[in-house]
Order: sequence, then structure tokens, then C-alpha cells
Amino acid sequence: MARTIKETAEEIKVAFVRNATLRNLYQLEEYDADGDDATHLAYYDSHFSTISVETCLIYAIAACMATMENLFDWFKKDVQQVVDKERYGYAGWYAKKMKAFRYGQDIENDYSHSDVDFAEGTEYPDTGLTASEIEELQIVKYASALDSGREVIIKIAKDDGNGLPTPLSSSEAAMAEAYINRIKPAGIPLTIVNENADELDVSVKIVYNPLIFGTDTEVENAVATAIKSYLNSIEFNGQFVGMTMIDHLQTVEGIEIAQVNSLLATHAGHPAEDITGDTYYTPQSGYLTLRSLEVIIEK
Repeated sequence: MARTIKETAEEIKVAFVRNATLRNLYQLEEYDADGDDATHLAYYDSHFSTISVETCLIYAIAACMATMENLFDWFKKDVQQVVDKERYGYAGWYAKKMKAFRYGQDIENDYSHSDVDFAEGTEYPDTGLTASEIEELQIVKYASALDSGREVIIKIAKDDGNGLPTPLSSSEAAMAEAYINRIKPAGIPLTIVNENADELDVSVKIVYNPLIFGTDTEVENAVATAIKSYLNSIEFNGQFVGMTMIDHLQTVEGIEIAQVNSLLATHAGHPAEDITGDTYYTPQSGYLTLRSLEVIIEK
């Protein structure tokens, strides 16, 4: 774990006063060679002020060192996430493999083969297919997988042609499920979620600048556009956060105050769920659409 700038600077200070050459150069006397780190740190601080050239240089070096250590930590974390997603049978592996599914094409290998006979990534024969043809067959553009402890829940969707998720047809979903069952580890139960978007009913209170908006209708249109933009920006199976929606609204020029009045979420025809006071909401289908909007104008 990376050290803080303060921790690194203190270690450099201790090393500084322990160095006999530096002590002779600065004529530092009454040095306790048997003292611990705290003693040596206090010794340094008693001889050099916080704005001395030496201390400023030490903190500059410590900042560089701390930055590098943080970069290494972040890199390690990113690599670990990639490894976890790539490893066979992990939740991320299921999502990756669902995106690799090709509609209407049979696989030539599955994972029942030994490592000698079969390497991951060779499920499909690519003979005679161009990259664009393969991409066209890969109809699952959105996928997310979660290990619930009892089963792996996989949410999928395709592109509606406008860059937004939409359910696969029944035949497409059936083939996708047959494909993942062929290549998954034996004995692992799966649930495939391929549904219409969860529907969101939003009621917000708005105070606006009458010098920017001429009518209430203009305000309502701007609010609707901002909310839809926020919903479309949420990654597949990501979390809807009411406060983040409000943050998006308050970036709209002319909207001075925005406040949630109520939030209702509906999934697959089930009764609406009141999520007004919830910290976040994860859509059951993996994505959200705005069903209704009420804008309460307060003047």
C-alpha cells in the first residue's frame, strides 16, 4: 500500500539525520545514535524549520515518491480486475462470453476439452468471416453477470440501433442461453435476464431563472432532456442515484434549484416500487427508461 507524502517525508528526515556525512556538513551536534525513529524525527524538526530549503526539498521528493507508489497501486488494482474478469468461471467471464456470442453460428469447441486440445477463445471457427461479419453476428452488446452465491445472474441486451439497450428477441435469447450453457462450468445454475427496461416515474420540484426560460413548458422539456441524458449515461446494470440526477439537472443553465419530490421504479409489470429515499437503485433488467415526468414549478 502506498505511503502518504507525510509518511515518506518523515522517513527521509530520519534517514537524513542518521547520515554521518550530512550531520558533519550541517554541524549537527548532540545526536543520539541509539534513538528510535521518533527521536530522530524530533531531532530533525528541532534543527530545520518547515519552510527551510532542506524540508521543502524533502517534501518535493516525498510527493514524487508517493505519486509513483500510488500509480503502482492503481496499476496493480487494474491488472487484478482484468485478471479476475478474464479467469474462467468468474462472474466477469460470463459477461465477456455473452458479448462473444454469435447469433446463428455453431461453436466448434466447448470447455469440456482438456487444456491441450482447447484454448479459451476458440469457441467459434472464423474461417471465411470478416471482422465486420463477426461483429454483426455478435448481437449481445450489453452484458453483466453477478454471482449471487446460489447462481450466476446474467443480464443481457442488444443495441436498438440508436446506441441504447433493448431486449433480444425470444429466438435470439434462446440461442444465447444455449450457447452459454454449452461453454459454462458444469453444475453452475444460471439465470438469464432479458427484459424491457425498468421504468422510472420522476417527480421533481424546480426553481428556474425567468430570464433563461420563457415558459414552464421550456423548463419541463429541459428537465426531461437532462434526466434522459443521465439515464443513458449509466453503465449497463449500473446504479441509478437520485442525487446524481439532481446534480445533472442543476448543470442546466437556468435551473437554479432542483429537488426530488418522488421516484418510482417499475420492473416487468410488477407494482411500482417507491425508491425516493433509497441511496441508489439497480435496475432489474440492467437499464432504465423514463416513463413519466412531473415537474413542479416553484416560483
